[in-house]
Amino acid sequence: MFNVFNKHNHPIDRLTEGASLLSGIALYPQVFKIFTTKNVDDLAPSTFFILVVTNIIWIAYGVHRKSIPLLISGSLNLISSSLILGMYFAFGQFASV
Repeated sequence: MFNVFNKHNHPIDRLTEGASLLSGIALYPQVFKIFTTKNVDDLAPSTFFILVVTNIIWIAYGVHRKSIPLLISGSLNLISSSLILGMYFAFGQFASV
């Protein structure tokens, strides 16, 4: 289904693959901090909702372009953004209602 070997082998292609991996793991320190402190007081849930929506679009584009780096980055970001949103509602002001 997907061609793992990109037809382009330019250094910029490798750089963007590395950047997509870094982008994919960028929110995980925040996930860990929220999980350990249970503190979501200063988070804006709208930010993470927007990230969820945009990453769904990036994943769809990755499927369309058959791009493994886009799929990995979009999936990792979708998971972390969804976890943060879930913890916001689990630990935030709505949890005590």
